[in-house]
Amino acid sequence: MKNKRFFPIKLIYIYSILVIVLSIILVLLWIFWGDISLVGLTISWGGIIIFIPIFVFFHRKDMSVVISEKVISNYSIDKNASSFWTEEIVNLRSIKITSGDECRKYYKGCKEKKVILLDFGNGNIKYIPISLFTKKQAEKIVETIESRRQSYR
Repeated sequence: MKNKRFFPIKLIYIYSILVIVLSIILVLLWIFWGDISLVGLTISWGGIIIFIPIFVFFHRKDMSVVISEKVISNYSIDKNASSFWTEEIVNLRSIKITSGDECRKYYKGCKEKKVILLDFGNGNIKYIPISLFTKKQAEKIVETIESRRQSYR
């Protein structure tokens, strides 16, 4: 089986909005503040357009969930220091999409509203924050993990 990587689509939307807003600000500065040259405006706008996709490209591993044949790796953005982890699918006992309240039972620092909660047994409970993933992506992550887990039973 091939590795599956899930990148949060909402993050792409956020970056797109950021580019649009910054571009509008640059154009307004050029229109209302005549001292900015067209060359300076073009260089600034080009920097914004080029910088953000490069940032996303080089940090895409830091913002994803990777599911391989035997291992789940979480590189999702989270405020909690324990958000980066790797566990074997064989040890997975249960998986469910739940609210952040249930996550806070296990992690007091969990600030997410929705998470995928994974129980690997022996008190080893991990979570994947899904606030930047779409509902369809979250369901696909759970479905992929379940299918990989079923192949070991």
